[in-house]
Amino acid sequence: MATAGLPVFSVLSLATAGLYLAIGRHAARSSFTEEGRHGARTFRFWWWGLAGLSALTGLQGLLASFANDQPWIPVAAASTQFLYVLCACMGLCGLMCYLWFLYTGSLRGSPFFTFFYGLVYVAAGASMAWQRPVGFRAYDYAVGIAYANPLPDSGLVYLVFYSLFLVPQVIVAGLYLALFRRVGDRQARLRVVLVSASLLALLLVTLAVGASGHSLDPWWLSGQQAIELLASAGVLLAHRPPRWVRERYALEAPVIGRARRSG
Repeated sequence: MATAGLPVFSVLSLATAGLYLAIGRHAARSSFTEEGRHGARTFRFWWWGLAGLSALTGLQGLLASFANDQPWIPVAAASTQFLYVLCACMGLCGLMCYLWFLYTGSLRGSPFFTFFYGLVYVAAGASMAWQRPVGFRAYDYAVGIAYANPLPDSGLVYLVFYSLFLVPQVIVAGLYLALFRRVGDRQARLRVVLVSASLLALLLVTLAVGASGHSLDPWWLSGQQAIELLASAGVLLAHRPPRWVRERYALEAPVIGRARRSG
């Protein structure tokens, strides 16, 4: 059995999943324009993906804490990890569609992005099937997967794997940030900076950690959710600022999906 820290971490992960679900539900009901509501419907897949990642992390942590010596644990490890990667692909696909919508005002690229991340999931699933999960690695405040055939410790392998997942979002988030000088008012510029900077910070840190081969280190497994929470708070603040902020700066309800044309 792991130390007491892992069950605590697992329960907090489950609570974080509930928070992401609530935010995703709120994102779909936000008072955007009719055009913006279509973008919000894709954005909620990002929140639902984060909720799935947090919930599965919590479940894996509890299994590692109390049942890691059971004969069925390899099946549980494989099943939860396949679902984990599926949630990651779903969330990243939703985020990609949303960022592209913010940049262009159109959702026409969504089928292509869905197809792309479907291929990424198939490739990642094939890799996991070859590696063959056999159980969990329990740490004080983190949980990892133990593989019978782990991938070679190669910088090129890590770089290719994480680039497929994250580089498209980094590019589009950068393009969205470039709209800063083209939008017409301070409120819109603030929203562009908050959304793009929050997401770029999360994506670039995750890409750097993954490409350098540290994605399975305990310190990153423990801190990843904290970074996700901070980035998500920045995105949520950009679109739904607190009432006192709106009153102080006379901010109106945000209008998204028209940033490029309003410049």
